[in-house]
Amino acid sequence: MIDKISLAVAVFLASHDGTPDDRTAVYQVGIDVLISTVLTVAGVLGLAVLLHNIMGGIFYLVCFITVRSYTGGHHASTRLRCFILTCGIYVITALTAVIVVPEAFFCMVVVVFSLGNWVIWKYVPVENKNKRLPPDWKQRNRMKSWIIVIFWQITTFCISRISTALSIQLCMTQAEIILLILWCKPWEDLLCES
Repeated sequence: MIDKISLAVAVFLASHDGTPDDRTAVYQVGIDVLISTVLTVAGVLGLAVLLHNIMGGIFYLVCFITVRSYTGGHHASTRLRCFILTCGIYVITALTAVIVVPEAFFCMVVVVFSLGNWVIWKYVPVENKNKRLPPDWKQRNRMKSWIIVIFWQITTFCISRISTALSIQLCMTQAEIILLILWCKPWEDLLCES
């Protein structure tokens, strides 16, 4: 369905601005990504409303999108799987914020932040088979990833003064991003130092 809509919009745009037919496919991919992203964001925000966790949903989306845009990590093979995975991860973070006792927050933060910094140092950015990065981009993305993650770590600590539940949710969002990064790495790389 999304393919048909994005193709129709791409053909319409290409026919109205004099773009050659070979650029229509590029338009279609961009529109396809835009529609998929909007639907996923709407899905997460819809779940946030149902779970009475609107701030958590907004923080989840901003944290998840900003960190993942530079770190890379597992990409689902279809848009539907991506939608389900993203919404499922959000629900897990929201439920964890309710289940985890505030007393466990500090230990959780130390483990997640330590592991997160190690994973970024060791594995980020994770390339997608369809999107290889030039060597200079790899170093730049690693540094940007680190800066963004440190920003979210500081934000998590600051928010803990206001809402431990929201901080736990942010911490879990970062933990799940770590898992998506590690999902792409062969287990031999994780167990054996190279």
